Amino acid sequence: MEGFAEAEPKLTVDYLVAAVQPPVVRARVKELMKLNENRGLKKDARDFKRWRSDYMRRYGEFEPMMAAVVAATPKLDKLSAAAKIPKAGKGPKVVAVVNVDKVPKSNFTQEKRACFKCRSTEHNVFKCPKAADGEAKLLMERARSIWKETKSVTVVETVDIADVSLDNAVMCAARVVSVVGQAVSLDASFDSGADQSVVPPSTLVKLKKQGRDIVVTKLKAPIKVKGFVGPTHVVTEEATMDLRFETDAGPLMLKNVKCWVSTGDLPANVGDILLSRAIMYRLGFDPRAMLREAASVTDAIDMADAVSHSGVVQAVLAVSHELVDDLAEEEEDLVPLEMNTCFPDMAAVDAASETAKVKVVLDAKVVVAVAAGCGSEFAAKLAALLDKYVDVFRLSLGRDPPVKMPPLKVHLADGARPIRCKARRYSLPQRDFMQQHLKELEAAGFVYRNPASRWASAPLIVRKPHTKDEFRMTVDLRPINSQTEQIAWPMPMLEVVVDHLSGAACFFLLDFFKGYWQFALDPSCQEMFSFLTDTGVYSSTRVMQGGSDSVSYCQSTVQEMFSAQLYKGLLAWLDDLLGYHRTREGLWGVLEDVLAVCADKGLKLHPKKCSFYVTEAKWCGRIISGTGVKHDPARVEALQQLPPPVTGADLQQYVCAINWMRMSIPGYNVLVQPLTELLERVFAASGGKRTKQAAASVLLADVGWSDVHVECLAKTKAVLGNVVELCHPDPLQRICVFADASEGHWGSVITQVPPDQLQRPFDAQNHQPLMFLSGTFTGAAGRWAIVEKEAYAIVETLVRADYLLHPAAGFNLYTDHRNLKFIFSPTAVVASVPKYTAQKLERWALLLMGYSYVIHDIPGEVNVWADLLSRWGSTLPSI
Repeated sequence: MEGFAEAEPKLTVDYLVAAVQPPVVRARVKELMKLNENRGLKKDARDFKRWRSDYMRRYGEFEPMMAAVVAATPKLDKLSAAAKIPKAGKGPKVVAVVNVDKVPKSNFTQEKRACFKCRSTEHNVFKCPKAADGEAKLLMERARSIWKETKSVTVVETVDIADVSLDNAVMCAARVVSVVGQAVSLDASFDSGADQSVVPPSTLVKLKKQGRDIVVTKLKAPIKVKGFVGPTHVVTEEATMDLRFETDAGPLMLKNVKCWVSTGDLPANVGDILLSRAIMYRLGFDPRAMLREAASVTDAIDMADAVSHSGVVQAVLAVSHELVDDLAEEEEDLVPLEMNTCFPDMAAVDAASETAKVKVVLDAKVVVAVAAGCGSEFAAKLAALLDKYVDVFRLSLGRDPPVKMPPLKVHLADGARPIRCKARRYSLPQRDFMQQHLKELEAAGFVYRNPASRWASAPLIVRKPHTKDEFRMTVDLRPINSQTEQIAWPMPMLEVVVDHLSGAACFFLLDFFKGYWQFALDPSCQEMFSFLTDTGVYSSTRVMQGGSDSVSYCQSTVQEMFSAQLYKGLLAWLDDLLGYHRTREGLWGVLEDVLAVCADKGLKLHPKKCSFYVTEAKWCGRIISGTGVKHDPARVEALQQLPPPVTGADLQQYVCAINWMRMSIPGYNVLVQPLTELLERVFAASGGKRTKQAAASVLLADVGWSDVHVECLAKTKAVLGNVVELCHPDPLQRICVFADASEGHWGSVITQVPPDQLQRPFDAQNHQPLMFLSGTFTGAAGRWAIVEKEAYAIVETLVRADYLLHPAAGFNLYTDHRNLKFIFSPTAVVASVPKYTAQKLERWALLLMGYSYVIHDIPGEVNVWADLLSRWGSTLPSI
């Protein structure tokens, strides 16, 4: 039979449906199988069997009871002729007059749960075909009156389920906590928005006073919880108890209910204990079924008075949680980037449901754009555009095909040989995770089992940050990378490409959904990207992050896809797109073109990571605007809050981080010199190795950490607060280059100034910074003559800023060394300096022949350098 179920799943499901008893349940199952959400059950008999078992259990145990309770709620009941809204084209129904007093009392027993009208156990009174319109309600009211008369008095008699006020409708009908067979009356609330049941300390104290001992245990790790309002709390304990509920159909016992112990009392009107959404679903709570039942009674219900003041919504405490972990603070920002390197989670995606979720996110993005000042006209056009291209966006990764671009084809170097890693030992939780993960990937078409593969790299199973038992998987591709002829495609120079943003007034940001996984891997290369697991070898069909060609291929492919828009309203850095324009209409046009390309190529975007109208864009770690570029304040603040370094690795990480911002820091080398000198001693102590791992073994206290370094660290953090915003080059302004040198350092500033201001006194000129450069003279360079050092500062500045220094009108070059005016002047001859120096200067002068400039000497008594630096927050008097 098992083979038949696999060969003929639909026929097997039909047989199983026909075997369902009682008939009323079978009819209901047939109706449910017609719904789109259950179509998949017809293709797998095992899935249908599990679904059927669960449905019959819930139907048999809870649906009659739930229907009875709903019918007993007069305020919510719409069956009466006066309250019922007639459907269009139909007149009022004539309800038969019946006398339910003639029905024997024996029909109203609670234990059998039989129909009060015909005594059938296959349906309740509200579904009885023999009951006249309105008779079911009357029968239910008589049953409740009979039960109330015969019901014995207990400790919970004061709790009345018949109270039908709206607040009580939100709460539980009968509230009793039963501990060791003895009852204590408590108020309990059900909340479909709570992820976890909660009990406050006051409830535990109340139970203890009554002599009831509740089992309270410590959690394995403290958990941070936060609702959608209110502060964050830390939960450390969990209570386990039994709950008994008195219902019209008899008592119901819930055993071993686990509740987090909150740090304070629950909000007013919530009660003594809050029961979670999971318990509600276990009891048969089904919003869709509720809607279907209501629709079967009436086609409209007035909800004007459906306003609750119970306070239940205030008690949502477990929307998200975070386990305490030993992750360093400076590594927090790297977690999202690291998570992108693992294989994505796959799940079956319902197209209609996915589209609805995407539309909700996109609608919210339109609201954000309006708040950013896009205007009503732009917002209306944007909403229509996003609705048109809604299929371009994804929130869940399904079986979408790769983008319609040539796949990545990796070329091996001469003499390359297949590599096979050794089999590794994995723990049981790691093996379980790997098997489940591979099953999902294989079902999505991202990987396939490859018994014939001669290549096999090692997968790395790593625990996810902030968790104790969750993992992610990456693949070590370094052995393959060492045998690969790498693609030569370059990455854009950010300092260069941002020049295109000059004058832009508005921007949009787009981010790919699961970046690399949307790009196909050529079939001839898939075997090379195989990995070895404990159950076999699997090969990837998509580009894998970590490959030596992955970055270059992704960048070149993206630039080819958007070649018509690139640098004409669009910049691209891997999977991050930045759109820009001077006007809103122009920005909308660029966005429309980009989305059209995405739809044509099958490229999917992440709606939550997109912004469709901003006046300042956060792109590639920088804040972009039409006036200039500055560093992200959040990154700057994170660096300022780093604790003092303890090991060489800590110092290396800090110096490397601020080095990334050096072009926006005047006199950078002078500021960090004590730290860089100490870092060189760290490398020497580690045996000459300059890696972070080697530096981590060296304590700074052992290599001379002193008050000088503490002061230097404080100065650099203070300077970070004054990181200069660099302006976009303006072809209408005159570029000025100021270079200077001292015995140990050199530095330069490149600015632009309106040409009509050049005749003003220097302090009256409005210089806008374009770049700051600096360096240190070490080795033989430290013994150069001052004229050589001054000349080197000029030459090195021009070489590094070459892309800025070729305007049609040339630029002004300023130096405070008078001899250089004649040495580097295009119309002068070499001055009388020592021969060996003159030869070096002549060679450098040849480099300057490719530039159009006018050189000026600045009198020594005019300290232009100090004046310039002071404008941008620097206290350095000179280099």
